[in-house]
Amino acid sequence: MTDKAFSRTNLLATANPSNSGRDAAWIWSRRAWFYWDRDNVATADGIRVISDAAGGRWIREQRPDSYCQTVTDWYYDAAAGSNDNDGLTAATPIKDIAELLLRVGPDSGGVVTPVTLHLAAPLTDSEGDLFSLLTSGLRQWSTAP
Repeated sequence: MTDKAFSRTNLLATANPSNSGRDAAWIWSRRAWFYWDRDNVATADGIRVISDAAGGRWIREQRPDSYCQTVTDWYYDAAAGSNDNDGLTAATPIKDIAELLLRVGPDSGGVVTPVTLHLAAPLTDSEGDLFSLLTSGLRQWSTAP
């Protein structure tokens, strides 16, 4: 298993189909571990599952990042954002609600930390439904322009 910090682009080029399938990469921009599974054929969504040119998939570890759980202001822009952005400023918004919620998780070990999501535009009905469903845990969320 390797623990080098790869960019997402490099991650897609690092798989070695002849190894045991246990390669791992920490993606700083996503603040998450991804594990290569040479036999996985799950549909790639670019958030939880990333395709690899050598076959197989990079699977994201489903654990929130402890640093991200301390951030109280996040920026979201479905049109101009990127899931490789840090989401900490209006100039670096996250693109997908699902990406944000994977980073933050539903709670901070039982400690309720209020979080504000700064929106570039109002949430669509489907984004709002996803946001409501996934933030129904212990965290207190609010939205702001």
